[in-house]
Amino acid sequence: MKFFLVLTVLCLATSGAFACSALSCSDLKNLANTYFASNYRNDMICIAYYESSWCPSAENPSGASGLWQIMPNIWLGQPGCPAKGDQNALFNADDNAKCANTVLKQQGLSAWTTWNNGDCKNWSKCTV
Repeated sequence: MKFFLVLTVLCLATSGAFACSALSCSDLKNLANTYFASNYRNDMICIAYYESSWCPSAENPSGASGLWQIMPNIWLGQPGCPAKGDQNALFNADDNAKCANTVLKQQGLSAWTTWNNGDCKNWSKCTV
């Protein structure tokens, strides 16, 4: 039983399930209206939903971070993204959105697996 409890706590801790304050639909609309061209806003809201559950502190084992799961080893230091070595900035919703816009401009929506999987095809949960 003790092993199971330790394993459960370890899994939760590594999954980022602790203390995530997810943003609201209204918050995502504000970010989308501020940082993305109008024809991409709903798509980027959807991508953030599936990539991070709108949790700015989301991080996966690969290191992808923040709302749009930006890969710091690729994007930090690029124009529009935080400086190299400043991975924590990706947990700031505004910084992550600015960087996601850079990714979008350079690679398009297909930069996100969520988009490629078709998860946003009939998105209607939160739209601008």
